Amino acid sequence: AKHAMDLVVEAFNAEQSEVEMEHITFASNNEYEAAAKAAFASGEVPDVVELNAGGWLAPYVDADQLMDLTDLAEQYKDNFAPGTWSVVTYKDRIWGAPFGIQPGNFIFYNKDILADLEIDPATLTTWSALLDALETAKQAGITPMILGNKEGWPGSHWFGHLLVRSMGVEKANELIIRGLQAGYTTDLKFTDPAAVRPWELMKELQDKGYFSKGIVADDFPTAYGKFFNGDGAFFQTGGWLLSTQLELAPDFPLGYMLIPALDDVPESDATDLVF
Repeated sequence: AKHAMDLVVEAFNAEQSEVEMEHITFASNNEYEAAAKAAFASGEVPDVVELNAGGWLAPYVDADQLMDLTDLAEQYKDNFAPGTWSVVTYKDRIWGAPFGIQPGNFIFYNKDILADLEIDPATLTTWSALLDALETAKQAGITPMILGNKEGWPGSHWFGHLLVRSMGVEKANELIIRGLQAGYTTDLKFTDPAAVRPWELMKELQDKGYFSKGIVADDFPTAYGKFFNGDGAFFQTGGWLLSTQLELAPDFPLGYMLIPALDDVPESDATDLVF
């Protein structure tokens, strides 16, 4: 992503002389987000800033820190993939341009470990099948699922993706917006059975001992470091792990699949997306 953006900035600067753009990068999302918050707090903000979409965008809009780009975006909407504008839309206005698409609902796995355990990843299309695989790993003395939730967002990923599996994309988005946007009206509640279900499933994973030790103390780099070290069978995160793997562990036997469907939710269709 850095290389691609460097090329964009280089081309922009070459095509005109009125504005000289400087591209500043950081080693990690955490460092970047801390720097962005500090910049906005001090009043010395860049002209263009990259922010995580969805709920991460809302506080900046509520603090009146971002320009409303709705009218400008209208003329470019057809240049972007359908659905991508929704992540930069808040209070029915557009506050940025979609920058990239990175699926977050992957479960990565160690191909060698699964082969040793005689687990066929192509069969892991339902929640019950995943639970069986996690139990098999546990009984073999292998950490089933590595999770480092010190920063909070890896755990929220679990909740968000299971919420979609539990109640579908439209209702999940509607419920999340209720939690972000004051005055937003919906009959859906976070206490509804379908909304509570993700927490119940996550608690089941924890109660059965499927999550790794250090779940609260480990940050994201520590967690994926354990995974790439061969310390666990599965690891949930988004597609960005692929670039990390190519950089840090190019020979790692990495496979990935989508978070499986819930057995008793018809709308949560299973998928054969397994690599």
